[in-house]
Amino acid sequence: PSFSQPFYLIFIELLNKTYYIFVIQKTYKISTTITKIINPSDHSQHINELFNEIFVKIQLIRHIKYNHLPYENNSRNIFCFYDNNHICLCYDNEQKCLVNCFDFNHNINFDCFGQNVCENEG
Repeated sequence: PSFSQPFYLIFIELLNKTYYIFVIQKTYKISTTITKIINPSDHSQHINELFNEIFVKIQLIRHIKYNHLPYENNSRNIFCFYDNNHICLCYDNEQKCLVNCFDFNHNINFDCFGQNVCENEG
């Protein structure tokens, strides 16, 4: 089976490196107004909050096979976590616990090319 599934993701950084998943869409819907209340369960935790210090320090390629454990061990209540270089999404696919990690530069402002309507530099 192919695990390659496209998705569209919106997340919010409220404070310095405090991320929340806002929307995950399997199909892109252009010009959609999205209203959502952010819940504590939407919070994306730093890897230091989920794994011990020794684990965090090993190379990504070596700890990738364990990235699903926080999701499995917390009754699948953790949907997202991040480290200094990646953001990872946790999900179920055909009754398997999977984690999709992608490169992420935490220092870039991802704000729709400056065309957002957020106030106060949101």
